[in-house]
Amino acid sequence: MTCTPSKATTAVSSVATTPYTRPMPIRVRQLAAVHIAGIALALGACAGDASQNKWQGSTGPLFDHPFAPVALRVHPLTHVDTAKVAGGQSVLVLHVELRDFWGDTAKGIGRLNVMLYKPGTGVQPGLETQELKWDVPGFDEANANMALYDAATRTYRIQLEAPEWVATTIRDGKDGGWFTVRVVLSAGTDAEARYLSDEYVLQR
Repeated sequence: MTCTPSKATTAVSSVATTPYTRPMPIRVRQLAAVHIAGIALALGACAGDASQNKWQGSTGPLFDHPFAPVALRVHPLTHVDTAKVAGGQSVLVLHVELRDFWGDTAKGIGRLNVMLYKPGTGVQPGLETQELKWDVPGFDEANANMALYDAATRTYRIQLEAPEWVATTIRDGKDGGWFTVRVVLSAGTDAEARYLSDEYVLQR
């Protein structure tokens, strides 16, 4: 049974963007196990044996703090709620996990942006097109940020309003039956912005 925090029931609306394309990654992660293994290896390089892994006070990607997040993962719990399809709308339920220098789950604060890419078709089969973008409000404010945190899964659980085709892509296998979700957490000014990011392929 999925545990839904009562504080995080308001869905975030998508923002219409001018479509642009990018090369479709050759390494499209079609199996969640492959995605999880890659993250485990990356975090293993940071975590290791805690007795041998000493924080030296070096600046992390976002904040110079020993327990600040240094890795972001779009968690495999991310899914499209195909039961909530009505009025031309659907809901993408995003789970974002942050980990610190030692590989433990952490919380983080900053600007959170989410992009959705569809696979190209026709004359552009090797490209992905960005179709949707969400700017998650309040993620850079402590109280609003905490309201999105789901203690049961130790992830941020964010409901994103999306067009109906997002659900039918997964439910009915349309347009290839998959799309890519990209998440970026940033802090600092535009000139000195620092980022954590990850991508995850959702498929039927």
